[in-house]
Amino acid sequence: MESLSRKPGSLVTKPADFDLESEIDRIYQLPLEEFIPARKQLATKLRAFGERVTAARVQSLAKPLVSTWAVNQAFWSHRMDFEDMIRKADRLREIQRGAVTATPDDLRDAMADRRLSVSRVVTHCVASLSAAGYSESNSTIQKIQADVDALAIWGSGFEGPRWGRLTRGTAPPGFDALSGLAARGALPVFDAFAKPKTPAKAREEAGDESRARAVLSEREGQLNLRRSEVERAQEDRDQASRKAEVARQSVLDALHHLEKVKKRSEEADTLFRKARSALRSAKKAVREAERDVAQAQSGVERTGTASEPS
Repeated sequence: MESLSRKPGSLVTKPADFDLESEIDRIYQLPLEEFIPARKQLATKLRAFGERVTAARVQSLAKPLVSTWAVNQAFWSHRMDFEDMIRKADRLREIQRGAVTATPDDLRDAMADRRLSVSRVVTHCVASLSAAGYSESNSTIQKIQADVDALAIWGSGFEGPRWGRLTRGTAPPGFDALSGLAARGALPVFDAFAKPKTPAKAREEAGDESRARAVLSEREGQLNLRRSEVERAQEDRDQASRKAEVARQSVLDALHHLEKVKKRSEEADTLFRKARSALRSAKKAVREAERDVAQAQSGVERTGTASEPS
């Protein structure tokens, strides 16, 4: 994204071909470590256009988890397989709710097709992890599997963020969502080939549904708690990483300084040895000069004695 140069307080004219949604899509296609800088740069650009409200919206875009980022990359890089999975999910849903004439064999085939398409998308996600240098841990792969499974259950009736912009784990439809989607013919009725229910059976299943709702509510609360814990852990990890980098740089600076001190010490030692050698030479020269002076003095005294009259 090009940088914008402008005078303080002035606005920049927005290009006619500028498309905000495409710019946001581009951010979600970048390597994960480039997400925050790119988001900040786009928000700055929008403020330069005078669109502060939109800039605030962009600035609030959540950074994806590693597992969710991998699912996004499968959408962007393998769109045909991703959309094929959604088509297979919708086909299975049509059979399950009786929208098309089908046999039990058709149902089994449709379920197998969807499983295969889900497996293909998960494989693309894991490949994206590997290509980006992220750890292919069991935990991350399980999260990817859960997200892709949930998207396959939702199918084209997905009510979350736009595909390719997922930020957190995707939960499968809850009971309320299932009811609403089924009313629109958008979600499967899993007992399409079941026998008519008796009143007693209906009451029993109503009680089961009530208990299941309570369990689901508790699980969703636990999930939100775990997500908060993960976010805090990621923040702690990032902070620790920054501190480690500062410490590493300090060590490098200290080693560099030590190298300079060592070099100066060696230079000083060399100068000391040279000075000591020069001092020894000077002392030797002084002794030789003193000996020469003494010999000369002795010669002068002998000469004077020989010249005196007897």
